[in-house]
This record gives sequence, C-alpha cells and structure tokens, in this order.
Amino acid sequence: MTSGDLATLGISADLAVHYVRAGWLTRLARGVFGRPNDTLALHPSLLLLQRRFTGLHVGGKSALDWYGVRQYVSQQPMLHLYGWTAGRLPEWFTERFPAEYHRKRLFDEQPDALLHVGPFEQRSGAPQVSVLADPVFKSLSGLGSPAAIGFLVDVPVAPALDAVAASVVLDRLQDAGNVGSILRSAAALGVAQVLALKGTAALWSPKVLRAGMGAHFALHLIEGLDETALAGLRVPLVGTSSHGGSLLRDAALPRPCAWVFGHEGQGVSAALQARCTLTVRIPQPGGEESLNVAAAAAICLYESAVRQ
Repeated sequence: MTSGDLATLGISADLAVHYVRAGWLTRLARGVFGRPNDTLALHPSLLLLQRRFTGLHVGGKSALDWYGVRQYVSQQPMLHLYGWTAGRLPEWFTERFPAEYHRKRLFDEQPDALLHVGPFEQRSGAPQVSVLADPVFKSLSGLGSPAAIGFLVDVPVAPALDAVAASVVLDRLQDAGNVGSILRSAAALGVAQVLALKGTAALWSPKVLRAGMGAHFALHLIEGLDETALAGLRVPLVGTSSHGGSLLRDAALPRPCAWVFGHEGQGVSAALQARCTLTVRIPQPGGEESLNVAAAAAICLYESAVRQ
C-alpha cells in the first residue's frame, strides 16, 4: 500500500513512521508499505505499479504464459511489462519478481481505454494483460485457423551484395511456397546469401515467411535485383535445367558458387543461362518431365554441400 492508501484510512505520514518503528508496518520504499508478516503477491503489486506507470500491462511472452500458451516460453520466465512512460521498476518489486520494463506504445489510445489490453481473465481488480480478440487476430493471418501466436518484426535493411559468398539466385520464381522452401534448404545446407531477381515472389511476404520456417533470419537476403547486378559476384554461376547440361553427379561443381534456379514453367532465362559457367541437370529415371523447383534446389544444394 502507499502513503495515499494509508491516508484514506486516517493514518498520517507521522503515524506511518511510528507504525514502522513499532513493527506494525514494513517500509518497502519511500511511500510504499507492507504488513510485516505478509508475502507480497504479484497481482496486487502490479495493480499498485499500474497507478504509477501510465499504460502498464503484462505483455509479450509473459501474456502468452499467463494465458497458458507455454510453447517456446522458458520454465522460469522473466515478467515482461509494457507502459508509456520512461522509468525503472522499483527494487522492492524486482527483488521479488524478476521483471523487465519496456517503454512502448503500439496504438493511438487513451490510458483509461487501452486497445487489446484488459483485466486478466476479465476478473474485476485483476492486472492489465495484453489480449487480442480472436476476430482481430484472424484478420492478421492468411490462414483459416491460425495459431494464437504472433510477433512484430521490422523487415531488415537489405545488406550489400557479398561478392564471394555461397549464394542462390532466384530467377522469377512465382510460387511463394517454393521460394520459402528454397530459403529453408539454403539455410540448412550452408548457403549464406539469396539474391532474388525482379519477378520473384517477395521474400518477406507472409506465405514465403511461413514456408521458410525461420530461414530468413539465417540468410543475407537481397531482392528486386536486375540481372546486371549479378556482375558483382566473383563466384561462378551454376545454372540448372530440366533437359540440358551435365548430369549433376558427374559435374565438377565449383566451390563456392552461386546456384541459379529459374521460373517454375520457363526455367532459367536464356540470357542468364548464358552467364553461367556450368549448367547441370538431375537425372530422372522415372521419366517425369521435370522436378518441382524447390525439390530440385534441395538436391543440388545437398550435392554441393557434401562435396565440401
């Protein structure tokens, strides 16, 4: 309780000092008191802090944990608190409840009407916790039945082209699932850089992100390139084809190199194929006309990796 709380009970500041000296109250900090034999509980402590920090609420992984979503949340989580005002959590609180305070305001809102924040489990007198209504959450996802987990991340600024990195070049690939699968294979098999030419599905689009399964954060990604930008590479280009070039198992693959994978229907453009030092194909004894480009990319990248 605070000095203000005591005052409403008719206990002046001088009388509060007397109670502390007599052992009837414990002074936690200036203007903050507790009963000597009481163990501080988290929820009442948060309610007290909410009176000091505008917009204070439980958020992030802590909000997920409070609502029972514990996958990817540590067994002894740090309590993540968010608010509008700059400040530090008091020691009397952090000594008992490991916590971090983040000054962040995501929406244009008022202190008495926070958006997507409400009392925990809608209980009267409960601390404020981030909550996203199901219809709102579903509107943010392209899936019919999305998992109730999301995060906000800034799209990184594209790095400068690395002239000597093991790379993948995507030439006008249209299918987002194929692009994401190739990124995933590239990250798993030692590729450092992916260069997407104009006409390729956007690397940071929702469907590519889902198919990539986190590969985006292990790769240098540059998109929207003209073919002429590939002149900055100092590693050989290795083209792929469904019908021409050397058999993959027999080809002398350069190390490192930049693998070139083309449009699902048209393949690598003739002009880009002409830039390649080597063109390879995958034998298909089953007689199919061609492999899916993501499957073909995984095979080529694996063959390249095992020869290292």
